[in-house]
Amino acid sequence: MFTGQQSCLHLYVKHLSSIFLPPQTNIPSLAAPDTASVALRAILINLVRNREVYNAVMEELTCLKLSNQPTWKELEGAPLLHAIVKETLRLHPPAGFDLPRAVPAGGRTVCGHFLPEGTTVGMSAWCVHANEDFWGKDTLEFKPERWLDPESAFKLDRYGLSFGQGARACLGKNIAMVQLVKVRLPLLPSRSFLSLCRRGDD
Repeated sequence: MFTGQQSCLHLYVKHLSSIFLPPQTNIPSLAAPDTASVALRAILINLVRNREVYNAVMEELTCLKLSNQPTWKELEGAPLLHAIVKETLRLHPPAGFDLPRAVPAGGRTVCGHFLPEGTTVGMSAWCVHANEDFWGKDTLEFKPERWLDPESAFKLDRYGLSFGQGARACLGKNIAMVQLVKVRLPLLPSRSFLSLCRRGDD
C-alpha cells in the first residue's frame, strides 16, 4: 500500500487520461445519442411537413402486415421507409463537421491543386449534400423517391457523408439505421403524431 504518495502507475494513468481520454470519450458521446436523436427529430418533422409521404409510408407498412415487433427482415420490404430515413439524413446530416483526413505520402492533386503529404483536408456533409451536381436542381427539397430506384440509390450512396465514407466510415452506421427505422416505426400511428400531421396540413 502507498500512503502519503501516489504510485507511479497512478500518475501514469492520470497523465494518459489528461491527454488522450477526453478527446476520445467525446466522440461516442456525440456520435451515439445526440446524432440519433437529431436524425429522429428531423425524420418526424419531415413527415409532419409532407403529409402525402406520411400517408404513402403508412400504406406501405399496412400492406406488409407486420408483426407486433417487426424484425429488420420484415422491414426490408418497406423501401419507402428506408428512403425517408436516407433522404432525411441527406438534408439534415447530424454531424456536419469536415471529417478531416491527411493527404497520403507523395501528395495528391485535387481539382488542379497540388496538396503536399500530411495536409489536412475534409468535406462537410452539409455542403456535399447540397451540391446540385450530385443531387440535381431539387437538392434542397425533401424527395424520398430519389432513393427508390436501386441503381440510382447505389450511385447516390457514394455521395452521402452522413456516416462518412470509405475505410473510416462510422462503425455504428448499421446500428444507427436499424435504430432510426425501428425506433421511429411505433411513433407513426400514434395519436399525438397524427395530430401533429393534421396541424401540418393547416
